[in-house]
Amino acid sequence: MDAEKLIDSLVTRFSSLDIEQIMSCFSEGVLVRYNDLDPIKGKEALHRFLSERYAGIENYQLSKRLLAVSGNTLTVEVNASFQKEGKQFESRILEVLKISEGKISEWDYVGYSTQS
Repeated sequence: MDAEKLIDSLVTRFSSLDIEQIMSCFSEGVLVRYNDLDPIKGKEALHRFLSERYAGIENYQLSKRLLAVSGNTLTVEVNASFQKEGKQFESRILEVLKISEGKISEWDYVGYSTQS
């Protein structure tokens, strides 16, 4: 696995805001732990969650920096900015991604957004 290429691919897909492109990053049985929400289990549940989360986002700017690789686990620093409902937001995130067969099978997301 070329971790840097995978991260670049994730940035491209997520930056598109095309939910089908984004969903192509995940395995069918993906498990997501997103901040303090209940775990999201499976691609269908994640599709519903991300469709709602990304609806109405404009001017999305995303960067990801690979911090560490341990086997098939990646630790990534994420910075994002976007507009939603006329308001500007900045986000800082730490992700731990478990990769199986080139797709994300586990996604731990800890982050926060501020409105500027």
